[in-house]
Amino acid sequence: MSSFSSQPGAPRLPQTPHNPLSDVSSAFPRLAGSGGQQRYSCYIDPSVSVEDRVAATFAELLIHPDREQLIRSFLAPLRAKHAPTYQHCLRVGLLAREIASHEKLDQKALFFAGIMHDCGKALCPVGLLDKTDCWTSDDSHTMEQHVPHGHLLLAGKFDFTADVIALHHSFQEHPYPQIPIPRLHSYGRDTVEKIERCARILALADSFDALHRINCRHNGGAELSGDQIAELLVASNQDEQALIERLYASNVFTRAIFPSSKMH
Repeated sequence: MSSFSSQPGAPRLPQTPHNPLSDVSSAFPRLAGSGGQQRYSCYIDPSVSVEDRVAATFAELLIHPDREQLIRSFLAPLRAKHAPTYQHCLRVGLLAREIASHEKLDQKALFFAGIMHDCGKALCPVGLLDKTDCWTSDDSHTMEQHVPHGHLLLAGKFDFTADVIALHHSFQEHPYPQIPIPRLHSYGRDTVEKIERCARILALADSFDALHRINCRHNGGAELSGDQIAELLVASNQDEQALIERLYASNVFTRAIFPSSKMH
């Protein structure tokens, strides 16, 4: 990815202190335990950590420290519960911002949506977050709840972001939630269109990163090649084929895989 290859001076992500404005632990008490069995093929140069890149992005986008800290507080339960899903959120945030930059869209809006898109998974059982095969309809129903949970969590603090993430699974072959989540405001037409476009870009970034997860849904549990991922990405996002081709051509999306590393 174009800006993922060099930010050697980026500050390191600090530990997240308790934030009284968003006491997620008391609002959602079932957060005990930790997990981390997911593995992802590494497509980001590991010489600079994802957390360093996120810290640099907050600085580059001139995000106020109080706003940054509030975002970190929303991510803290997920970070404590399941590091791979937390890292997935960071990567999707970085990637969504890259797409926004390339397409001349709102970089801050897509960074926020990407980095917080799965914050509702802090309520999912660790075993389900780690699961790679034998998926059941009950598992699907449980996992789907992360969308309304995330929307509820962000409402009142990040309303635009909440309404974007409410749609990020609505573009796939089996979309959810089946009953649409009502928007938090009566937006004008331009804002509704922006929400929908941000959600579509978010879904694409999410799909790209998810295809790097090593699981039994693709290729019998073996690591996919960059070419295989590109083919699957187009097959599942045919309405955005032209955009996908542009993003690969400009190296926002990459076929590169770092063979010696796995992303958690």
